[in-house]
Amino acid sequence: MVYQPYGAKNWQSFGKCIKKQKSGRFCKECERRMFFQNFCLWCMKKVNFDIRIFVSDTISIQDSTKLRKYKGGIKKFFVEIISGWFPTKGPLAEKLSNGVEKSRIIDREKDEYHEVVKEYKTGKVIHECHEPLSKHKK
Repeated sequence: MVYQPYGAKNWQSFGKCIKKQKSGRFCKECERRMFFQNFCLWCMKKVNFDIRIFVSDTISIQDSTKLRKYKGGIKKFFVEIISGWFPTKGPLAEKLSNGVEKSRIIDREKDEYHEVVKEYKTGKVIHECHEPLSKHKK
C-alpha cells in the first residue's frame, strides 16, 4: 500500500508536500503536530497519536542506446548509432568522474562519421568530429 503525505491531493503535489512536512508526533483527531507526550494543545485533551516519519531521496539514472543496421548476408553493420551516458575511462577518469554524454553516428553507406562528446553535468563539448568515414579510419 502506498501512502501519500497528508495534504497531497495528487502525485504532482506529492513532491511539494513532502518537502513542507517534518517527521514527528501527530494528533489522531485533528492531525496537527503534537509537542507534548500525549496532550494535544489544539484539542486541549489527552489523545492517542501517530508517529510519522518522512523520508525522501533523489536517484539519478544514466542510460545509453546502441543501434546497428545490417543488410542480409553481410556480417559488418552499415549504420551504427550510439547515444547516451557513458563512464569515463583512461586519463580523464578523475577529471570527469560523472561520465560523459556521447553521440556517435557511423554510416558506411554514405561514408560519414559524426561524434560529439559532452561533459555530463555541464554539457560542455569535450570532443567534436564530423568527417568522411574513409578519412577517419586513417
